[in-house]
Amino acid sequence: GGLLLVSELKNKLPFGISYVESDSMYPNLSKGDLVFWKQKANYQNGGIILFKNPLDEKDFVAHRIESAVYDNKIYYETKGDANADRD
Repeated sequence: GGLLLVSELKNKLPFGISYVESDSMYPNLSKGDLVFWKQKANYQNGGIILFKNPLDEKDFVAHRIESAVYDNKIYYETKGDANADRD
């Protein structure tokens, strides 16, 4: 069915497909929402990015960019819209 089709197409599409597992980005993204994403060269403050969870690298986190820090490479400080603190 549909799950087999998505898994077969996943590595052939020019974008990624993920679903939201928490309400940390509520009200913009809710648990269970399907998101489509594409890697870019540059990201802007206020944009939503998807990145590997540093506590479990097989999971991803979608949070909003609060600021960028440059230290030989770029690091983003992010925060979920519904969270009190930055990551």
